[in-house]
Amino acid sequence: MATNKISAAVPNISSKATITITLKLSAKNIIISETTAKNLTESQLKSLMDVVGGDLTDLQLDANTIKEANAGLEGRDYLDIPVTWTTKHEKAQAHLVLVADEAVISSDRQKAVNAYPVTLGQDIANEIGASSDQEKLDFYTRAKAYHADGTVSSAALANANDYFSTLKNAASNDVVPITYNFSAADKTLSKSVDVTIFSGSLNFTSAPSIMSFGQLKVKPTSLRAFPSYDQDVVITDTRLASKNTGWAMFVKENHPLVEVDESGAALAGGRSLVGTLWFSADAVNKTMLSDHNILVQSEPTDTKGGTFNLSQNWNATTQKGIYLDVPVPQQYAAKYQGGLTWTLSDVPSN
Repeated sequence: MATNKISAAVPNISSKATITITLKLSAKNIIISETTAKNLTESQLKSLMDVVGGDLTDLQLDANTIKEANAGLEGRDYLDIPVTWTTKHEKAQAHLVLVADEAVISSDRQKAVNAYPVTLGQDIANEIGASSDQEKLDFYTRAKAYHADGTVSSAALANANDYFSTLKNAASNDVVPITYNFSAADKTLSKSVDVTIFSGSLNFTSAPSIMSFGQLKVKPTSLRAFPSYDQDVVITDTRLASKNTGWAMFVKENHPLVEVDESGAALAGGRSLVGTLWFSADAVNKTMLSDHNILVQSEPTDTKGGTFNLSQNWNATTQKGIYLDVPVPQQYAAKYQGGLTWTLSDVPSN
C-alpha cells in the first residue's frame, strides 16, 4: 500500500491589536438650585457636569467658579456662571445655571421652570384677563423657563384661554390656580401657582441690595460718580383709583460711607465719606443724604395704580438719582462701605 504525505499550510495568526480611544475633555451644562449651589464643592460640580477626558490627573477648575456659586443668587432670579475646566493640553467650557429653590428642575438638570404666587388687585386682574395679556401676568408671577445653556425664555400657560376668562371675571377674594409649562411644546415640566384677587395694595416690589461705584481714581478736582444697581427701586400699586391714597418713597443714609477692611469691617480710626452722597430727582436740584428721610418720588391721592420703576433712569447720562460727589480733601484711596434705608409710605408727601 502506498502512503501519501499530506501537508497543509498553517496560517500565521498575529496577536490581537490594541485599540486606543482618547476622550476629548468635555463638560455638560447644568442647572442647580440655590441651596445646592451654596454647598457646592469642586468634586460635586465635576460629577454633576459629567466631566470626562483622556487624562484628568491635572484637571483644574477656574478658581472663582465655586466661590461665585457658593454666594448664591443674592436676590436675582437666576445666575449664569461660565465654567472652564482645563488640563495640560485641553479646555472645556460649560454653563452652571443657578435658579431659586422654588423652581422645578428636570431630572437631567437641563431645564427648569419657575413662577411665584401673587396677589393682584381686582382691576388689574380683570384687565389682564380682558386683554389676554400674558406678558403682564408673567411680570407679576415672574414666570420664566430656564435653559442649561444660560438662556431664558417665556414659560407657557397650560390653559391660557381658561385662565384669562377666569381673571376677566374674577372678584375680590377669588383664587385662580395657574400652571406654567416649560414651553408650549414641552409639558413635561410644570410649576403651579395661585393668583389671589383682592381690592388692591401698595407694594415695595424691589430695592437694590447692592449699589456699587466700582473702582474710582483720585482726581485733582471734585469726583462725581453714579452707582450700578443689582435691582431697581420698583413700586407696584394695584389699588383702585377711587381707593388710592397715593404714596411717597423716601431714602436715608443709615450708615455713612466709611473705610473698611477686605472683610467689610469698619476700620477703627478709618476715613469717612460723610456728606458725599447726594440725590437729585431732576438733575438740577439736589439733596445730601443723611440720617433723615429725603423724598425720592411721590404720587397723589386718587392716582392710577401701576408699576413704577423709580431708578430706571438714574445714571450719569441723565444726572439723576443717587450719586457720589467727593471733594478733593476727602479723596483718599481706600475701600468704603455704607448703607441706605428705603421707606415707602402709603400717603403722598406734603
